[in-house]
Parts: sequence; C-alpha cells; structure tokens
Amino acid sequence: MKHRFFNSLILMVLLAIRAHAVQMEPLSIDELTAKSDAILKGRVESLTTFKDDQGRILTKVILNVQEVWKGPVSTNHFTIVLAGGILGDEKTVVSGQVQYLPGEDIIAFLVLNQRGEGVTLGLVQGKFNVHTDSTSGLQTVHSRFHGRKPDSRPASARISTQAVVSLSDDLTLDSLKEKVSGRKDSK
Repeated sequence: MKHRFFNSLILMVLLAIRAHAVQMEPLSIDELTAKSDAILKGRVESLTTFKDDQGRILTKVILNVQEVWKGPVSTNHFTIVLAGGILGDEKTVVSGQVQYLPGEDIIAFLVLNQRGEGVTLGLVQGKFNVHTDSTSGLQTVHSRFHGRKPDSRPASARISTQAVVSLSDDLTLDSLKEKVSGRKDSK
C-alpha cells in the first residue's frame, strides 16, 4: 500500500513536469526569415512588465535598433512584447518563451501584432544572441537551435576540448546576415 502511494506520487510529479515542457520543431534560418515580418539587429535597452486590459502579465522590451535586415521598421527604438513576467509578487511563466536582458546585443526574428509591435517568432527560436570575441573581434551568433554558444572558459581550459568541438558549428553574424538577405524577398 505504501509503495503504491509512493509510485503514484512519483508518476504524478513526472506527468506534471512533462505537462510543463515545451516541444518545438526547430525552424531553419530560411523558415525564420520567410515567416518574419521584421528582422532587427540591436541592443536591448529596457524591460517593462505590465498588465494588459484582460489582466494578463506582459513584458515590453525596448530594442535600440542598429540595423533593419527585413521589414517596415523606420525607428531606432522598437517595441517587442512577450507574454509573462514578474509584476510585484505576481509571476507568469510561459514555457518556451524567449528571455531578453538589458544590454544584450541580439538579432530578433519578429512577426508584427495589430499594434505594430514585434512578437518573437517561434518563442525562443526567434532570438539570436550576438557575441564579439575579445581577441579577434569576430562576431558570432547563436540561438537555441543555431550556432554555438561562446565558451566563456579561459583559453587554457578550452584547449583540451578543441579536437572534440567542431568549429563548423560557429555561425558568424555576417553569415547569418547573408543567409537572411538571400531570402529577403520571400515574404
């Protein structure tokens, strides 16, 4: 009896964890480009969390636009909205939702809502972080499914793994921009 209760409890916990997991089909860069209304390069300037008219917690991201790769964006400050956030002691979490942090350099693949604000395409898939190598100045990008996240360990700690990690996983900012501009007219 005791074991049956314990096993049932474990099963309920595992099902609850699985119910909150998000499975997503990775979108290729071509698909992200084709489905985007706007693709912007910029730096996250600020985040503001608020409640909309229906009482939902949303976060507004202000992006300082450095380059417009696609879309009808003609301003240097652009608003991206996302579901969820923390407002006082209330918190709403949307599984799979992208997170933005002030000061981040990013590429954002966006669809536009009826107010002309950006909504990140494919949740976490539509945001690429831009990293500039402090030694070479090379800019690489990565997202959950594309590119390789830069290794923040000191170079001496990385030497032993260089043979294992393929450099072909690196995605430079220039190569991403080239891929996007090659598909620019597809929408």
